[in-house]
Parts: sequence; C-alpha cells; structure tokens
Amino acid sequence: MTVKPISRLGAAFAFAVLLSACDMGVVVYEPGVYKGDPDPIASQQAAAERSDALADRAGSAFADR
Repeated sequence: MTVKPISRLGAAFAFAVLLSACDMGVVVYEPGVYKGDPDPIASQQAAAERSDALADRAGSAFADR
C-alpha cells in the first residue's frame, strides 16, 4: 500500500499544529492546594465545619462505651 504525498503532508501539518500547541510556561501545582489569596471567612467556616464533624464523631465514640 502506497501512502499518497497529500496524506504525508497532512500528517506533517497535524504534527506541527499539535507541537505548537504545547506551552512550556505552564505551572503545575500539587492537587488540592489552593494558590489564591487567603480568605479568612472561608477558613473560619471550614474550621467550624470540621469542629462540628469532629465533635459529633467524638460524641458517638464515647456513647458506644
């Protein structure tokens, strides 16, 4: 089976387009890490939610004994 020159040209063009789409200036952070400005209200709400969940969990653990 012979490959037509037009398909080789198309493959070379597609390769060039895909290669040019790569950006070396991308910064990759660890998953789940927020890199924005600190939000004191959000952190207070998250602390309150964690506190409530931990209190409920401790209460159920002590109720079993």
